[in-house]
Amino acid sequence: MANWNDLRKYIKSNYKVADDGLDTMKLIFNVGGGRTQLVMVTKAGELEGSEWAVISTAVCDEGQIDPRSALVRNSKMLVGGLALVEGGPVVFRHSFPLADLDPLEFEQPLHVAALFGDELERELSGGDRY
Repeated sequence: MANWNDLRKYIKSNYKVADDGLDTMKLIFNVGGGRTQLVMVTKAGELEGSEWAVISTAVCDEGQIDPRSALVRNSKMLVGGLALVEGGPVVFRHSFPLADLDPLEFEQPLHVAALFGDELERELSGGDRY
């Protein structure tokens, strides 16, 4: 995929899109046990002339995880990491360049976000809020 529009086309042809904004697409994954996880794919901007995108999913409110625990979890992640959205929840997010993106480089982090996001949400909040 060479750019954001190519990624949007790929997502539309492979997933049911819950909401399609020009710069953000929302996907809802059924993760089993009657639980769902909202995952967003967002156009992030450019870095050194290359378009980038971000996969993100909310996992808990800020008060549900202490900073040390978040940093320890980040050190163990193969892709992505936890971040705090100003005025919002703690999210799992993964950024990637679009220029030479292979579909697998998108698929794996997307599914990790859905499954890990739900797992962490269940562990920290005990609910299915996001």
